Amino acid sequence: MVIPIFMEVKKRGRGRKMTFSQLAFKNVSRNIRTYAAYFLSENVMLEEETVHSHS
Repeated sequence: MVIPIFMEVKKRGRGRKMTFSQLAFKNVSRNIRTYAAYFLSENVMLEEETVHSHS
């Protein structure tokens, strides 16, 4: 899921002139959101599994 986002950033970066720090910051902030969403969905799936196994 992270790789396509990286490719998107690279493509967009070519069009505009951006400093490396701006690009890196955007990359990191976007990746944090991606990891957070992934982490949350993983936790939800694990919780659902434990609920089903207990009942």
